[in-house]
Parts: sequence; structure tokens; C-alpha cells
Amino acid sequence: MTNLELTADTRPGRPARRTVPACWTWTPPGEASLARVTESLRKQAQKRDPESTFPDKRTARWWLMAKWHRGRCAICGQKSAKLVDDHDHEINLFRGFLCKSCNTREGCSGDPVFDLWRERHPAIIFNIKKKQADRWNPFTGNRGVPQPPHYG
Repeated sequence: MTNLELTADTRPGRPARRTVPACWTWTPPGEASLARVTESLRKQAQKRDPESTFPDKRTARWWLMAKWHRGRCAICGQKSAKLVDDHDHEINLFRGFLCKSCNTREGCSGDPVFDLWRERHPAIIFNIKKKQADRWNPFTGNRGVPQPPHYG
């Protein structure tokens, strides 16, 4: 981590605080990764239905982004057993996966890291424009919020 990413908190016993979202420091996957995820999803769908043309590029990008998070919060970078879906409440667009703490603070904190997050969150990095209610789990076919992959 560089000095630009963390700044010391002057209060005793407090950890360094982020100045940029953690996801900005993660290496984004390339087109080869997208092709592998697309093929993996296609094989799984065709096991259930040999005529399936699933997935579309948008769904494959969503699953690649979820895998890219590797169980980490996109703002603080901490691993969490259960990440929550963050979305813009005004336009209802999904933005990325956050820990509960960052998701709660995102809406009410004056910390500049959250302003930076809103400008360039993982959904922008992966060119995903999905409304919160539009998402569905391609593995079960159920509507609702699919969970990101868990990395134990």
C-alpha cells in the first residue's frame, strides 16, 4: 500500500484510514478472464438446458466483478463473511459489494473516500448498469439478490 492510499489517524490506538477506495488498488481482470467466466456460466446453464444461450455479456461481467471482490469490501478492503450490495438509492443502480460498516457509513459520512467511491465504483469499472431489482441468480433462476462467491 502506498502513502497516498492511507493516512494516519492522530487519535491514539486508531488505525490508518483509507484515502481512496480499496478497489482502486486491485488489478482489474482482462478480457481473457471475462471469456473464462462466460464459458463457465454457459457450461453450467447448458447442463440444465442444452439449448441455453446464457449468459449475456452483462451477466458475465457481473459475476466477474463479484469474483474480483474476492470477499473483500470495495471501500475498506477487509474480508467479510457477508458483504452487502450497495446501490444508489436515487436511481436504484447497483454499485458494488461493501461490508456492513462501510455500507452504513457510505450514506452519512463526510469522509472523502465515500465521495471518490461514488465517482468510480466497481459497477463503473466493469461497465455494469443494473437496477437493484433487475438482478437475479442465474444458478437458481430466482429473482432477488445473488450473493457474491465466498472465499473461505
